[in-house]
Parts: sequence; C-alpha cells; structure tokens
Amino acid sequence: MESYIYTINHEDVITSVSEAWLDFASENASAHLNEPNVLGRSLWSFISNRETQAIYQIIVQKVRKLNAFIRVPYRCDSAEQRRFMELEISGLPEGGVRFKSKCLREEPREHVDLLDPRVERSSSFIIMCSWCKQVQAGEEQWLEVEELVRLKSLFYTPSPPKISHGVCPQCLSQIKADLAHFYPTTALAAQSMTPIALGFN
Repeated sequence: MESYIYTINHEDVITSVSEAWLDFASENASAHLNEPNVLGRSLWSFISNRETQAIYQIIVQKVRKLNAFIRVPYRCDSAEQRRFMELEISGLPEGGVRFKSKCLREEPREHVDLLDPRVERSSSFIIMCSWCKQVQAGEEQWLEVEELVRLKSLFYTPSPPKISHGVCPQCLSQIKADLAHFYPTTALAAQSMTPIALGFN
C-alpha cells in the first residue's frame, strides 16, 4: 500500500515531501503543491481554519512530548472517489515530525462538481468538515455532499460555491474526547514509540 509522506522540523517548517506525495497532488489537480512551493514553508500556512490548525498543533505537541505516534482517520475525497485515509504522525530526531498518509479504501461516486477544483466557483461559500468531509446544511446539520444536493438543491446553479473548511460538531467532540483520554496527567518518559489511535470518523 503506497504511502504519502512529508516531514517538518522543530520549527514546523516542511523539510521534505515524498515522490508519491507529489504525484498524488499532481493527479488531484494540485500540481502547484510542488517542492519549490512547499519546502521551507510553515505547515500551518497550508491549514487556514484556526480550529483545524489548533487540533493538529496539539497532536504534534503530543507526538513530540510523549515519543508517540498517533493515527488519525480522515477523508480525502475527489470529485469521483470517496477516499478513506489514515494519517500516522510520528516523532523524528531533534524535534522533527513525520506525516505518513495511506488510503485504506476507495468508493466510486458520480462526479460532484463541488469537489472538482477545475470547476469555476460562485462567490458564495459552504463549510466542509476537514475530517469527515460532510457539509454544513444548517446550524446543527451536516450532510454528505450528495445528500445535501438531493435535499437542498444547493448546487443547481451555473457554478458551485467555494469551500471553506472547519470541523463538524461530531468530529470535534470525538477529537476532544480522544485527546483528553490520551493526554497524561503526569510527565511520561516513554522508552519506545507508543501508538495512539484517534477513533473519530
């Protein structure tokens, strides 16, 4: 199973990206994410949502302090595929951190313009969960893209809306619970890498 890897140093600056990672970006209409545009930049400059950024900063901090590796399930969908991924975040010498993603399974879907980065966008925005890829349909309602289209007829316009990322309440609640469960109440001097699996969907 192919892995997509990038690393950061102790200052959270991206220091390397694997060939497979670059190929994946290019194949998914993100060819601008090449080595010259990625290496030497802060990881956090690529995560615009503050809530998502804060969660990842906590995870990175835990990996460094606990000498642990954390496995994070997430979705990385395309216009024609649902991709169920797993991200393993592990410590490296001198405060570095490695991020290794792999695809656990894929499900085909009918083409969804909303998820096609080549499609021109309207001026409106929708919020999509960074983890489960559901879309906010109301204050307390989050739906799969296809379900939202069926129920709300939201995208029956010449151009789909832009996507802004956030975290849905269900994922956020699960993330907080998992992080609280694994956060030590006393200092931990681990002698070996300890796996921590976050169990949210």
